[in-house]
Amino acid sequence: MDFQSPARPELALICWLNHANYCSQMSQHEKVSRGGGVKRPKRSRQKSLGSPTPTESLKEPVNPAKKVSAWGNRVPARQTQRELKEEVLYETAARLFNKHGYHGTSLSDLANELGISKAAIYNYVADKRELLYGIHIRSLEAARAAQKAATSEKTGLDKIRKMIFNYVSAITVSPTITFILLEDGALAPEQAEEILTARSALDHEFRNLVAAGVQDKSIVPCDPKLISFLITGGMAWISKWYDPNGDWTGEQVAEAMSAIYARMLSTSFVDQLPSSVGQIVPEGGLWTLRAS
Repeated sequence: MDFQSPARPELALICWLNHANYCSQMSQHEKVSRGGGVKRPKRSRQKSLGSPTPTESLKEPVNPAKKVSAWGNRVPARQTQRELKEEVLYETAARLFNKHGYHGTSLSDLANELGISKAAIYNYVADKRELLYGIHIRSLEAARAAQKAATSEKTGLDKIRKMIFNYVSAITVSPTITFILLEDGALAPEQAEEILTARSALDHEFRNLVAAGVQDKSIVPCDPKLISFLITGGMAWISKWYDPNGDWTGEQVAEAMSAIYARMLSTSFVDQLPSSVGQIVPEGGLWTLRAS
């Protein structure tokens, strides 16, 4: 066969390569049919567990504990994503309930604020009442944590100051941790009873701290019940006026309120108060600015 075509040399080259490949295949076929050459082994349906392939033998053993997905740790796990979405839901509900009241806020309002469908909310709560109940529980947990963390202070006054700082710091970080008035019919009777009982217990614990301060003479003689109403009432309204994007940080507000109430209660607190809350460098509830 003539592969030299002066008119189209590139076609001649292609034809020659194809012919050479065909001859090679035929030669191999003839060797196999005569019993010579290398026969192709039959594929086993099951891989031998004791004989790794050459490629496998070069691979480093994989430790399942060290195996990381392609996303690594940069994308939250599905459960974490759900928890984050749930927290946004509760924060948004708390803000709307505080602004418009429980009865003045509908699930449609909440869905519009979140940019989701109303049906999507039911993936997280059964109804609006469950949302309100969950917010109250979060508020109670924050108050308990604030009081517990203050018990290590020495005097009754320092315990009060630390508790105020802890709680105000918490509610200025998250709108979910906030006091919401109990509107009539907002909660189921058993839920309302649970919340009121828990609040009463916290109130009596706070009164005990004040009474202890009076006894150790760090707090002036006073009625612990009135002091409890005064301070907890003041903290309850912070969510109404505090702006996280404003001039003051949450800890500056917490420190300032702690110092103001201490000045009111203390038998010896004579430190000056700053002319601006923004001048305060927080010190965990025990900030002082000595008189010059």
